[in-house]
Amino acid sequence: MKNSLIFAMDSISTHFRKFVLSVLLVFVCSLLVMFALMAYHGQNLVYESCDRVLTRGVKNTGIIQLVEDDFFNDGIQKYLERLSRRKEIQVIGDCSEDIETAPALETLWNIQAGNYGSEDMEGYITGLHIEDVSKNASELCNMKLSSGTPVDELSFDDKDNYYIYLGYGFRDIPVGTKYQVENVTYQVAGIIAPNQSWIKEELLMEFSSEVGNAAHSSDYMVFKIRNQEPPLMDYLWISSADGYSIDEALAVADQLAEQSNIDIHYSSLQERYEVSQTRNIILLKYLSQIIRIVGITAILMLISLQIVFILNNRREYGIMYAIGFSKRDIFCSALFYNAIISIVAFLLVCPCLYWIAKRWFASCGIDYIVKRIFLPYMLPVEVGMIVLVLLVISIVTNIILHIFTPVRMIRSE
Repeated sequence: MKNSLIFAMDSISTHFRKFVLSVLLVFVCSLLVMFALMAYHGQNLVYESCDRVLTRGVKNTGIIQLVEDDFFNDGIQKYLERLSRRKEIQVIGDCSEDIETAPALETLWNIQAGNYGSEDMEGYITGLHIEDVSKNASELCNMKLSSGTPVDELSFDDKDNYYIYLGYGFRDIPVGTKYQVENVTYQVAGIIAPNQSWIKEELLMEFSSEVGNAAHSSDYMVFKIRNQEPPLMDYLWISSADGYSIDEALAVADQLAEQSNIDIHYSSLQERYEVSQTRNIILLKYLSQIIRIVGITAILMLISLQIVFILNNRREYGIMYAIGFSKRDIFCSALFYNAIISIVAFLLVCPCLYWIAKRWFASCGIDYIVKRIFLPYMLPVEVGMIVLVLLVISIVTNIILHIFTPVRMIRSE
């Protein structure tokens, strides 16, 4: 057994070109498998993270688009007020990132910057993430308070006073602290409990795996709560109340829109997910065909390389027979040879693929998918592929060793 292993190592050094080619074949096949897995499971991860964060889940949450140029007219205001009073609706409102206020709250920015090392405050985008949330949208996500006053117990009589809720990273700031910015006061109404999340506004536009994790961590976020003022954007979140479906809530929104002479588009989040899945299935259909062809071709090429290797080394095998090696010893030598190639290929390919995935998906802001998919899904596929190749090559090797006699091997050129 020891001599078989030594012979296998010597064969690798002698036939280094074949070794490199085998590694490249495994790499190409693995790369395509990785992107297919990312595309397939990435969409499901977005759904899971979204369903976990939303108070009423994906199936009971929808989106309304206001087809209006002027959000400040009285019709929109009255329409939203009527919707907020309907028993079928739990949440109706908008939320978006407030970039303009971020530089003003310098103290909070400095705390956040000290933990994450954010960009210079003079830049347009700062490290402080302020989410501007209408009062009626504050229940959109299932977030808990560590201390402070719930939103529904706040008074919004003063239009120049905004209440803000701070993430758990700002827990050392006392509740009730006020920040004066020009004529506007921002008062800390509460501290959010740790490990809470808020939905990303990108989901208003498209339910896609490119969103990655569908939620922001709230630990260093600031939530600016405003009364039911005119919305800041044309997309609104809507969720149904307990005992009602999102279809019933959307039907009410459509009925009231007709009565108010307001044009809206609407859909449930579940419908958006299903549409994105349909597009995803079409993409995966073609991608799976490519992977199947490349995978089969790679395996056939590896088998062919092994056959050529054995045929070219018949004289060596014949000499091994002559000096006392058995067929079992020669078979073990060939098996060790391919096992070493597979293990080295695995150790080289997996870190390279992980690095490529991190670089590629991190540039798109969705490196969360890499962490959730690569280890639980990619590594088992890699191991399975290598075991399959070893199994097929071992069978072929055994067959060839039984076809050729020692005399024919020694006499071969």
